[in-house]
Amino acid sequence: MDSLTAAQRVLETPELLEMVLSELPPTQLLISQRVNTLWHDLISNSPQLQQLLFMRPTWSKAKPFNSHLPCEANRPSERPRNNMMLRRVLDGRYPTFTPRVTSDKDEEEYADKGVEAPDTNPDDIASIPRSLKSPSSYWTWDVNVMYPSDNLPTDDVINHPQASWRRMYMCQPPCTELYLARRWCRAAKPAIACEDGITMDMFIEKANKARELWNQLFISSDGDWHFEGPMRSK
Repeated sequence: MDSLTAAQRVLETPELLEMVLSELPPTQLLISQRVNTLWHDLISNSPQLQQLLFMRPTWSKAKPFNSHLPCEANRPSERPRNNMMLRRVLDGRYPTFTPRVTSDKDEEEYADKGVEAPDTNPDDIASIPRSLKSPSSYWTWDVNVMYPSDNLPTDDVINHPQASWRRMYMCQPPCTELYLARRWCRAAKPAIACEDGITMDMFIEKANKARELWNQLFISSDGDWHFEGPMRSK
């Protein structure tokens, strides 16, 4: 009886309950909001739990790149986390992540030389090398994701305007810019951008109107739009 009382006290104490809930897998944590009002309010208002649900950004810190350091001491920050709850929305496709070395100067030059959609055929543009020798070079991560140009998801649960997944990011930390990309080149301007992080609602809204907004020459032979973009540090 005493142990039951102790368990009840834990589940009724917000600080202790938050610690317990933080150990749950994201999908179970999301469903736990249905238990009662206390659990719903706690999960909805806890910064830590919202980060675990990919509904609040977790910004990383950029690591400097120093070619003089040994390999063991010169590695990028921890690999971003995939939001596995979005499997149905992304039709089984998962974002992939690529570490790279960059600098503010490299980013500006690369953007200036990119493919300007919708007037230029990406097949005619060669890939653009990035310098790794800038004294202000640092590690960043690029996110790469695909989305079908046709056969968009029609599931009523997925397409419900109040669906929880719409407020989620596809990864943590979230990407802030996504560029159309094809054959090692990318558009000069982002197809989707948000300094606070691109939510799935923003992504799907644009992708579902893609044929009106974007150059169809960026549709790859697999029938998908391909995106890439930096995961910037804050």
